[in-house]
Formats: sequence, structure tokens, C-alpha cells
Amino acid sequence: MPMPIEAVLLNPYCMNVATKKKEVPIIREDENIKQPIGVKKYKCRVECDVDVERLRNRLKVKGVLVGNEWAFNDRRTLKTIRKLMGECVDCHVAQQTVKPSADYTGERDYTI
Repeated sequence: MPMPIEAVLLNPYCMNVATKKKEVPIIREDENIKQPIGVKKYKCRVECDVDVERLRNRLKVKGVLVGNEWAFNDRRTLKTIRKLMGECVDCHVAQQTVKPSADYTGERDYTI
């Protein structure tokens, strides 16, 4: 698996040198790195790579997939993220497991 590009940013977007496009940076698991103001780390469980692609396209964020867990940065609230995930076809597991990284357990909330 390729190593993620790691960066400390003051702005939630960075310029991808290869594609010349603005992107949300890939999250780094080192807790000592400060997040840009207002940006939170989230994690969720996904069933397959297709789910990740659907979520990336709907949420317009990049992230890191490790096993069946997807981690990403976002400024939106958890409620908004869950609403957007609910609009993706067959992404109910991600919608039911998404939480801020610090609170993430991987357990599904079947009430959602």
C-alpha cells in the first residue's frame, strides 16, 4: 500500500503538485500534528472500495483507507456528514459507523 503524503497545513486545502488541483490533505495519524482550525478527523467502516469511491465523490474529500476503515478530514458537522452518506447508494455501514476519530469504535448505530 502506498504511503500517504503527510503535510501540516494552515488551510484545509493543498495544491496537488502532480494534478495542479486543490485537494483536502490526507490525514496523518500522528496526534501531535495540529489540525487546521475547524477541521475534524472522522473515521467510518466501509464494506468495499466502491463505497469509498461513492463517499469520496459525494463528500468531496480525500482520505486514507486501511483495511475496512476509512479516515478523512472535514469541516462539516457529524449530522451533515451522515445526511450526505445516507444519499449514497449502499453506504449504510459508513453512515452508521462514522464518528470523530477520538470517539470511533467501529460499532454500528442501528438507530440511524
